[in-house]
Amino acid sequence: RPRRFLYLGDSDTCLNWQFCDAVLKFSGFVDQPVLLSRIPFDGPGKGIDDCREALGDGFEWWFRSLIKDAIEVTGKTKRGDLMLELLRQEEKALSKLTREDQAKAEDRLVTMAARLHSEPISKDRFITFTCDTLEIPRPAFMQAVKVKILEAALEMERSAQEQEARIQAAAKGIFCDSDNSYWRKEENGCFERLTREDALLHFKMCGMSDRARAGVREIEQALYHVQRNQRVSYAGPFCGSPAGIHIENELRILATSSPNIITPVATESVALHKFFSGLFGEDEDHLFKHQFNTFIGWLQRTREALRNPERHLPGHALILCGPPDCGKSLGQTLLTHLIGGREADPSLWLTGETSFNDRLWGAEHLLMGDKSLADDRRRRIRLRDEIKELVANSLYPLHPKGKAMLSLRPIWRITLSCNDDHESAQLLPPLNEGFRDKVILLRCYPPKAPFPTRTAAQNERFIQGLLDDMPAFLHAVENFEVPPLIMGDRFGVKEFHHPALVELITDLSPVTPFGELIQEWTRSHTDFTTCGAALKLYGQLREKVRATELKGYVRDGADFGRKLRELSRLDGWKDRIEQNSRRFGPNKQKQTIWTIRKA
Repeated sequence: RPRRFLYLGDSDTCLNWQFCDAVLKFSGFVDQPVLLSRIPFDGPGKGIDDCREALGDGFEWWFRSLIKDAIEVTGKTKRGDLMLELLRQEEKALSKLTREDQAKAEDRLVTMAARLHSEPISKDRFITFTCDTLEIPRPAFMQAVKVKILEAALEMERSAQEQEARIQAAAKGIFCDSDNSYWRKEENGCFERLTREDALLHFKMCGMSDRARAGVREIEQALYHVQRNQRVSYAGPFCGSPAGIHIENELRILATSSPNIITPVATESVALHKFFSGLFGEDEDHLFKHQFNTFIGWLQRTREALRNPERHLPGHALILCGPPDCGKSLGQTLLTHLIGGREADPSLWLTGETSFNDRLWGAEHLLMGDKSLADDRRRRIRLRDEIKELVANSLYPLHPKGKAMLSLRPIWRITLSCNDDHESAQLLPPLNEGFRDKVILLRCYPPKAPFPTRTAAQNERFIQGLLDDMPAFLHAVENFEVPPLIMGDRFGVKEFHHPALVELITDLSPVTPFGELIQEWTRSHTDFTTCGAALKLYGQLREKVRATELKGYVRDGADFGRKLRELSRLDGWKDRIEQNSRRFGPNKQKQTIWTIRKA
């Protein structure tokens, strides 16, 4: 461990303000004493090697005397005092300068005085000594110092502007997210994640300095610029939005990739038109035209939403129901390509099996099959309610794992496919009044001739033919005139529920057997109407029906009221079951009153 440090300067360092700054900075880094020694202005050489060569054997004695006269520098030493002390050591040498050398010295002394503008007392002493020693008129020297201060300020401002321009140019396309990860726009237009070290390397490769000034490197200043000015609340694929910055719910969002929006081509569509026409029952279903037009209108609205991501253009949930192997799943896959090229299964989020859903925000198409559907009633009801929220609300929660939840506006379309047998159909969410207007229910049919997919090569050609036809098909979709009969204000088209599928779902409703029980009860009187609270009506029912016959239909008065409420929402019962309320008792308690009428 050294006991002291010797800081040695060349002969011209008494006229160099940067030398004094360097000594003071070094003394602040070490705990040991720092001794400052200089070769005299009129010494045997400019640098120490020049002096050794000039003095020969006398160098050691000369060097020891140099150290003996060294100045001790501490962290408390002021820059102005140190500058002045170095000048005083050279007072005689400065007074003997030639006119040419004095002119050079005067220019450097003016610069040194200008650097002391923040130390006015030291500055005044420095100027007084300089003017007296070199016999310079004080007003002229003061004016020169003022000019130099102005020049230095202008140079500093110009340098700062140039640096800011360099930083902005290097930081273009660089963003920082809430995890302090950095994102850079690549040649393909997408953004890729960078570590902090990667970001610093990027700025270095852009020509920015890795050397520290005032303790901070220029590449770190660029990083700070990004953190302050280009920070985003969320970075990742963002459904329906092209790569770049978007403002959603007053938050800055970085979409790191873009959906693949296929450009329409004005040619005739054959393959896809034939596929979807067959899927929705051309020449088989008398409602084919209504089904097909509703589907095309739904797809047209979706494409409009993708082309205008700044507008909120929601759309129905789409349910495809038909026999196995009729092309429902293939239809969903084709829809993925038609509406952005990105898909995700939302079933775990919608049924409450996960609390995180950021993966869904990277897809425009949320698709589910009957394998994803819940097999118990409570989960089906939750699924129904979540789909309703997803379709109807303009803002929806984005919840990445380990991060705060955000509320943003997605551009999604959700589709669901299932078989039309009782086992699969009973997994569908029940169609209640608040859900019916948010879903389109289309019946699907098997192809008239099997798809040419027996071999891998045939399957590849078949799929490629459908994909190649997409630009033509989308041209027809976007130029389709939605018939006024199916046009809707909220979602572009009205909801459509194929009657056969409604009947299938209604038959499987848990309130249907209960409805049959009520039907039998109301037939017991020619002009049947009864009115009262659920418990009272349940008592009347028990008087007519034996308890053993009620088993499996209804448990008690509260269950009777719940089933009446569900039954009243079904077609055919809305006009027969009426729900009202009244206040009774001293506390004016609210009671639900039911009225049941015969069909």
